[in-house]
Amino acid sequence: MIRAALSLILVGVIFSPSVLTACGDKYFVPSRGMVLQGRLVDRAAAKILIYAVPGSTLEITLTALAVESRLRRAGYQPTYVTSSSSFSNALANGAWDVVVVDLAEGLALLDRVPAAHVNGILPVAAAGTTKDTLASAKKRFSQVLKAPGKDWVFLEAVDRTVVTRARAARKAGNRSGN
Repeated sequence: MIRAALSLILVGVIFSPSVLTACGDKYFVPSRGMVLQGRLVDRAAAKILIYAVPGSTLEITLTALAVESRLRRAGYQPTYVTSSSSFSNALANGAWDVVVVDLAEGLALLDRVPAAHVNGILPVAAAGTTKDTLASAKKRFSQVLKAPGKDWVFLEAVDRTVVTRARAARKAGNRSGN
């Protein structure tokens, strides 16, 4: 009788480890702590335009962080332009998912881009940008990248912009009855 009771207790302990978790062990359960992201970014299909004037703060940042090569390794095929005329031509000839520009250029770009495409603009603020300027920019853009110090921060911002742009396009399609 005692052996049967002990066997039953032993089987219960072996087959129910979740009941006997110690402090902190709950964080090692596979279903805990997982962040479920939305749809994965289709990086190969996303069209990225990067405009940086030679010698500008943005161009120095992009070069120092090797952003273009990081984006290519991640699967994006970015188009990099350095002159105002080539930037204007690229804007006129392509439907871009993300347009990476300096913050000042992004503010000027708002007048040249249709309202539906504004959420695809990713302005990059330099390190010395004032809080007021950043606050104003955050009201006008879906996100503002402030002085990125790591290439992966830049990649994550581009990913978020692609997702934001895709969501806005789906919403617009749903509103128009498509």
